[in-house]
Amino acid sequence: MVEVGWFRKQTSTFGGNRNLPRKPLQDSKMFVVKQETRNRVNFPVAYASASGIDMVVDAWDKRAAA
Repeated sequence: MVEVGWFRKQTSTFGGNRNLPRKPLQDSKMFVVKQETRNRVNFPVAYASASGIDMVVDAWDKRAAA
């Protein structure tokens, strides 16, 4: 999703990749970003809504047909 421009590439402070959806996709409720905690470390996690899943599936089908 980074390649098609839906997500932005972001590196966490601990060196891991956290690819997060761009703001317009969050504002349109296609994806929701929530803060989660593991081992006392907070990090963002992106979740797709039903409409976001549909968008990804449609794009995947178009890509497979090409």
